[in-house]
This record gives sequence, structure tokens and C-alpha cells, in this order.
Amino acid sequence: MIESSYQQQLMEEKIEKRHQDNEDRMIKKGQEEGNGKKVTFQDQEIYIENLDQPAVQENEETAASIELQMRKQKALNKFRSMVEGAIIDNYLLENPKKSFLRRESEREKQQQREISLWGVPLLPSKGHASTDLVLLKFLTATDFKVNEAFKMLRNALKWRNECRIDAIPEENLHLGLEKFVYINSVGKQGQPVYYILYGAFKDKELYRKVLGTEENREKFLRLRIQLMEKSIEQLSFKAGGADSILQITDLKHSPGPEREEFRSVHKRASTLIQANYPELIQKHVRRVNHLIAKELHILS
Repeated sequence: MIESSYQQQLMEEKIEKRHQDNEDRMIKKGQEEGNGKKVTFQDQEIYIENLDQPAVQENEETAASIELQMRKQKALNKFRSMVEGAIIDNYLLENPKKSFLRRESEREKQQQREISLWGVPLLPSKGHASTDLVLLKFLTATDFKVNEAFKMLRNALKWRNECRIDAIPEENLHLGLEKFVYINSVGKQGQPVYYILYGAFKDKELYRKVLGTEENREKFLRLRIQLMEKSIEQLSFKAGGADSILQITDLKHSPGPEREEFRSVHKRASTLIQANYPELIQKHVRRVNHLIAKELHILS
């Protein structure tokens, strides 16, 4: 029995050695022919021979996707911390004041804790479900560069204060454009649809009325912002809900690029919206005059 067990052990050792030799030869052959791939798993380098190439690519894409998500999550955590600190220490809207009464300080801090954007509280510790979705808009617009996202958020909030944007939905801004700049219907994913029909400005009288003076051009800009704000009121900023606007820009019959007032006011509106409403508009241009679209930088 002992001899039999010893012989069996020797046989098993020979079989194991043969398997190991075969595996070594396969790995060496794969390395020489370039059929294998060296991968790192749990801090160990492993050479895998004759991998199915689509599977390798899928695994690499999965790993890259996980790494990207981790980078985004890290950026979001840092951004949340920066916004939290800025609100608690009362410098989100301006640099910290060096001297003021304690009573005033506490009152201002309490006001800052209630600060919101697009109807969503910005203080992360409040635990509002939509806060991260709003912060992610700024991170996405700045390629997840946290300092740039923080600066963009601060500038947007300052602009809203200086231009009284929270009050703009109630302003009377009728310019005779109700049939040409309006919100109507919703998209397939529940987004409000915002129409801008620039062909209205082929009417010379309307063009002069709306764009003929600096005062009226400012009014037209506020009308554009007003419709942005009214569109945002229809957004839920919830997972699975609408968190962007579908913009339909119709350039058919619109004024040519030689119309300085038209070109200027359009560029100003685009700049304001890009700077203060990041990742909120899904642009869709239809019936395009390509010369004008290129001039206005609507098409890439």
C-alpha cells in the first residue's frame, strides 16, 4: 500500500510537470509569435496566450471605462467638497470679507446655505438628489477639471445676481417675436423644445424694431435668456428625467452675415448661454443656410 501510494504520487508529479512544461511552451510560443498578451491582475503580470481578440478589446474597453468613471467620481467628490466649503465659509459669490459684524456674517452664511441654481440646492450636505446632476453639468463642460468647473460655477452665479436672472421669467419682453422665438412641445426624452426661427428677421421693419438700437438688442438678449429660464422650469434634474433642452434653430430666410447687428446679438446670446447654462442645450439645426451657419459658428 505504501509503495503503491508512493508510485501514485510520482505519477501525479510527472503529470503535473508535464502540464507545466506544456503551459510554459505555449506561453513561450505565444510570446514569440505575438499571439499572447501580458496583463496585470492584482499587481501580478500574467501572460495569456491565444486570447480571442474581440474579448481582449472588450476587456480593455471595460477597464478604460471603469478608469474613466473612477476619474469622474473623484472629480465630482472634489468639486462637491469645494462647493460645500465655499458655501459654508461664505465665498461662493465673492472673496471672503475681512471685516464685518458677526451678526451680519451669520445672516449672510445662512443665506448662502440656501443658495440654489435652476431650482436645485447647491449645498451638497443638504443631500438633494439633483445637486450632483447640476454640478456634473459644470464638470462635463470643463472636461472634469475641478478648478475650472468651480470658476465657471462662481461666474455663472455672479452673472445671475448682477443681471437679476431669477426675476427675468416675470419680465414683460414682448417684441413681436411670439411666433418666432417660443417653447412648444417636448422631445422623445421629455425635453422641452425651444424654437428660434431667424427667418422672422427678413422683415426689415421687424429687424429694425428688434435689433435697430442697443436698448432693443439688450431686450432681445433678455428674451432669449427668459425662454432659457422658462425651459429650465420644465426640467426635473432627476435620474431618468429630462435634464436638457432641445433647441431647434431655423436659419431659412435669416439675414446674411453682412447684417452686423444680427451676427453680433446671436454671438452674444450663444456666448452667454454656453458660459452660464453648460450642457443644458442639445442643439439641432434644421433648414440651414450653410453660409450663415458657418458664419455664426452653429455648425462645426
